[in-house]
Amino acid sequence: MSNHTGSQNIDNALPLLSVTLDRIQSGDLLFPKQHLDKRGVVYYWTDDDQEEFELEPRCDNVDIIAQSDLLSMIYLWIREVDDSSFVIDASLVRNTLFITLFKDEKPSSDSNENESTDTTFAPSPTTVGQHHILEYSFGGLNLLVTSPGHLIRPASGASEERFARIITSDPELERSWPRVLPLLWFSGIHTWVSGSVSDGVFKLRQDGLRCVNKNIREWENLGKTKKDMKTMFWLLQHVRMVTMEQLPSRSCSIRFEASGDHKRLEVYAASRVQQLPTLFGELWGEK
Repeated sequence: MSNHTGSQNIDNALPLLSVTLDRIQSGDLLFPKQHLDKRGVVYYWTDDDQEEFELEPRCDNVDIIAQSDLLSMIYLWIREVDDSSFVIDASLVRNTLFITLFKDEKPSSDSNENESTDTTFAPSPTTVGQHHILEYSFGGLNLLVTSPGHLIRPASGASEERFARIITSDPELERSWPRVLPLLWFSGIHTWVSGSVSDGVFKLRQDGLRCVNKNIREWENLGKTKKDMKTMFWLLQHVRMVTMEQLPSRSCSIRFEASGDHKRLEVYAASRVQQLPTLFGELWGEK
């Protein structure tokens, strides 16, 4: 929940602090290769209302809770692929930072067959698929990441999970592959599902299930990618520390500003703390 309403925004406020992206020195950070296949599925629910929790789920050891597409937005902004500006809200619940897209912001999720290859591909959500909450370590931060409805996990006899992404415009795989690289939050073999959506129901196109035998994580050792991952880790850690140590309300709004060749992160104090969604509230508590 944001403390901004109606036409009010943070444009006329003074930032508590401002950090220029090119001044972040992340080269000295220790960032070991992550084994995301070790992640744990904390919770999932399907379109037929079946739910399943892990045994005695706990969130008191989680540093940051975020939605996977929001993390991808931040990563693309760091990679200089995206020159747009956006605002997120951040609040601490106990010692966990909960980040969401500012309620007046609308992520660029509209897709069409003529979109450029430089655009991040974000298919329309459908009623098909399983939603997951995944927990794993990211450079020492313990993340709890929620996945949107357009990621599905097809049944497979293989030992490794395969996540599929619904693609309604059926772009060419090789041309579109760079667009899914920001999906850092899932490892393993990536599967494309193409088809159409009618009345909120996804219909698989004939021969529409395609498997890309390429591990999403295999490119993480590339120099530029590794540097960007370290920068993202620094930003997440820095925002958590500022919110925890410098804000009495333990809540803030953060603008990811892009202006020409310069990008900066601006933190604005918020007067009201966000409310934890019911789902995460149920996961909390003494066990």
